Amino acid sequence: MSNVVFFSFKEEHRGVVLTIKGSAVNPDYESLNFKVKDLTKRWKTQDQEVVKKAISKWISGTSKTIVFVGDNTHMSYWVPHEVQMTLDAKKPVYAIRLKDTSGKTPKCLSDNKIKVYSWSEERLQELATRGEARGTSYMGRVCDRCKQQPNMVTVSYMNTDIICMDCKTAEQDHPMYHVAREAKHAASVAGDYNYPGLFAGEIYPF
Repeated sequence: MSNVVFFSFKEEHRGVVLTIKGSAVNPDYESLNFKVKDLTKRWKTQDQEVVKKAISKWISGTSKTIVFVGDNTHMSYWVPHEVQMTLDAKKPVYAIRLKDTSGKTPKCLSDNKIKVYSWSEERLQELATRGEARGTSYMGRVCDRCKQQPNMVTVSYMNTDIICMDCKTAEQDHPMYHVAREAKHAASVAGDYNYPGLFAGEIYPF
């Protein structure tokens, strides 16, 4: 499964969270770099079936959920459902506090012993990509380019190669790197999380 993060939050925090999302999917923003899905809107309703149906549409195809905890997140009707549906699907749930907030920890997090981390972009990036580089699918993975076995790997912006950090740095010197990165970003924004890259099927160096 592609590493796509579902963002869970109270609707009043939409502006802040969407700013974070924009940074995460922006290829020119270095601190955050991962794919995101979220509900387009959460409305006032107590209809459990309506809520679950709306969540299932957007949570489908994601690999984990990150809950953004703000001052009133513990009062949300939607967040507990988003957390439980993720856990029911055997996917991990992580939580991070929004900057400059101090609200109660939602019961759905404390009941499931889900830690709420203090805000930092470094922590958010780590949670969003936890298991991606060191998880089962990448454990012991050899870099497709240098054939070394590094501690951490990532996916190339240019094709589907799994590469080490050194090869990622070298890739940035390619004259088409920024074009390829923009193309992958555009595909991600359009919802195409399986975009193979401008050089799909080609063997590096291009």
